[in-house]
Amino acid sequence: MPDDTRSEGSRNIRRPCILWIKLILSASIPLLITIFTVVTYIQQKDISERNRQQDLQIASLTREKDIDLAEKQREEDQRLANELHYQNVFQNYIDDVTNVLYKHQPNEALFINEEERFFYIGRKTIITSRQLNSDYRKQLLSFLIVTQLVPNSKKSN
Repeated sequence: MPDDTRSEGSRNIRRPCILWIKLILSASIPLLITIFTVVTYIQQKDISERNRQQDLQIASLTREKDIDLAEKQREEDQRLANELHYQNVFQNYIDDVTNVLYKHQPNEALFINEEERFFYIGRKTIITSRQLNSDYRKQLLSFLIVTQLVPNSKKSN
């Protein structure tokens, strides 16, 4: 009998150990699933945050590029508008002076005398030169020299 009690005692001791092991094993599966879920959630959150930051960076860079492009386009449009303005002013001046010099009809009394005609051309030249850039001013001076409205200093020497 002592062997029976001993084996019965060791069975009684083993039984709670087996129960604890079964309990731990049965609880470990949901615990592992929970840990896996939490870790996955945290990783996904980090990935999402990094993607969001990258998207914000890309959006910011795109916005800056769009602003730069729009600014360059405005500058180019302004340059073209200025060029067109200079062309129009210069062409109007050339047309007006050419009409005064060469297309004057004898029966039209636009100017009382030649002095008044050249005074008009001088005023028109001053007003026009103020509206032009340096390139068109050079062309204006060249026109005046070609039409002999201004003496050519090179020929004088």
